Amino acid sequence: MEAEIIAANEGAKELAWMEKLVTDLKERPEVEPFIPTLYCDNESGVGWMNENKFHSKAKHIQIRWHYIREDMVDTKQMYMVWIPGTEQTADIFTKQLTYPAFCIHSLGLGLDFEEK
Repeated sequence: MEAEIIAANEGAKELAWMEKLVTDLKERPEVEPFIPTLYCDNESGVGWMNENKFHSKAKHIQIRWHYIREDMVDTKQMYMVWIPGTEQTADIFTKQLTYPAFCIHSLGLGLDFEEK
């Protein structure tokens, strides 16, 4: 769980920066600002980040990794959502996938290619 929380914190920082950049670049101020969503395939990590409770099993997690929960999720600046590992599009960068899974995740990234 700790590795997922560390990775989610780093992702949340990047997500917050991108959200601010998109907001600054918008030419139409009447458009509602969006709340970004970070998807994670670790149920216990997502549960810990979405709950505002102390968990004895997570007491070893350093305070610096609490950014995502205290500064982003609790203040509704970001949503943290669990998705099944089979639907995690980011796996295309980190795991060896079957060809059908590779095709599905490629389309999820907006990549289009012709099959041979």
